[in-house]
Amino acid sequence: MYRWSLVSLLLTGCSLLGSSEKCNPDFNKVYYSAGINFELLDAHTSKNLLDVRTGIYSPDAVKVYDATRQVVFPGPVRGDGLVSFSPLERESDRLPYGTDLQREYYLYLNPTDQDTFALAFRLRKNECGFAEFERYTLRYNGKEVAVGEGLTIPSLTLYKR
Repeated sequence: MYRWSLVSLLLTGCSLLGSSEKCNPDFNKVYYSAGINFELLDAHTSKNLLDVRTGIYSPDAVKVYDATRQVVFPGPVRGDGLVSFSPLERESDRLPYGTDLQREYYLYLNPTDQDTFALAFRLRKNECGFAEFERYTLRYNGKEVAVGEGLTIPSLTLYKR
């Protein structure tokens, strides 16, 4: 009997610990976890175009802007060529739930080469009361590259022609 009580107590403690982590506002906000993370590869050679050692674009020049020309990724690109930005950081607490929304972002590679991201989404409140994606669709230069729901958008490998 004592053994079952101890096991029950441990399982309850683990369950509470897990739920408190799950509902921790420091880790459960859509703008923290819903970053757009990507590497950009050449569609023909699969070479990372942003890698510091082998890329063709200057890591210091690469930036991402929103539709109002506010910088959402100031650069530089990480050494491994990964770019990360949080598309909803400045506005996630003001966005309406249950409304279809769209945001555009521009990847500036150099003065003659810019690409476009379009994020269509709808937010909902999760069981902890925090915002998460009811659904999202991410397009890169018009091509659908990610569709899903929840708090995260998976890291992407994008191919540039």
